[in-house]
Amino acid sequence: MVVIRIELALAEQYGLKDLTRVQLDSPPAERQQFYDVVLAQLKDIIVPGIDDPFVALRAKGLARIVKYLGAADRSSAGLAQSVWTSRQRTATGSVVAPRQ
Repeated sequence: MVVIRIELALAEQYGLKDLTRVQLDSPPAERQQFYDVVLAQLKDIIVPGIDDPFVALRAKGLARIVKYLGAADRSSAGLAQSVWTSRQRTATGSVVAPRQ
């Protein structure tokens, strides 16, 4: 994982030690069903029906983009909540519950 290596190198360069990588637990995005449908269509119907290897490669690239967009969509909701929570911390370190 190149991204993790870059993060570790930057942390070392700036003297940050004992950092942990946080995986945000996020519920599925509102649009997750659309990402799933597009991926299923590409995997089960479109790519197998393509005879040209170059075009099949491009379709697989599109599938990777759709997977990335789905993950980014999921992560952005969890990240927004995480940022909000970190800004709501009190001086004692406890978290102030959001107003509903």
